[in-house]
Amino acid sequence: EDHNCVSLFVPIEFPHDCGQNVPDTYLEKCVLDNLQYLDVEAESVVVKSLEKNGKNGQDNHVDGDDGRTQLLSLEELSQDFAYPTWWVSADANPELAAECDTISRLLHNDEFKDSVNGLARKGLEALGMEDAYKIHQAVAVAVGPAGICLKAQGSYLLDSSKRSGVVLDVPLPFGGEARFDADSLRAAVLGEIAACQVL
Repeated sequence: EDHNCVSLFVPIEFPHDCGQNVPDTYLEKCVLDNLQYLDVEAESVVVKSLEKNGKNGQDNHVDGDDGRTQLLSLEELSQDFAYPTWWVSADANPELAAECDTISRLLHNDEFKDSVNGLARKGLEALGMEDAYKIHQAVAVAVGPAGICLKAQGSYLLDSSKRSGVVLDVPLPFGGEARFDADSLRAAVLGEIAACQVL
């Protein structure tokens, strides 16, 4: 009645056991990996809930007059991305920020079109939404130390009454610790591309 704040302690079970009597460095990495996994799971639950209630603000319909999907330009796809909670900016490190921009521009080349579409499909899979959408095209909006943010245009597969053209924000975390040097960042991006090509 007096509108005071209260603290609630809610126990959360980690999906992966970190063990006992382990080195602090391992324990810290294990805890961070578990938190990142739970964060992705939570995002998936929220997205599914929003879709169920018809309130998904990150799902924009795009259709032509004939009902067929019109492909958007790179500029149109890149607008208004909702960055995930795990996103880490590289702005504090000019050299790393330049590397992030270089990789992002490379992923805009036509030769990487199929790879970027594969990254978007992998991102949907991480969100538990791989059976809900078919990807027509995708673009890498940003590359950062912790992952890649993609914008994808596709079709909603679960409800034929919905219009076919949707635009989705698709975050794809690298997993583990953020990469704060150019070599490990490039390796992480190449690893994600290689992984999606064998799916």
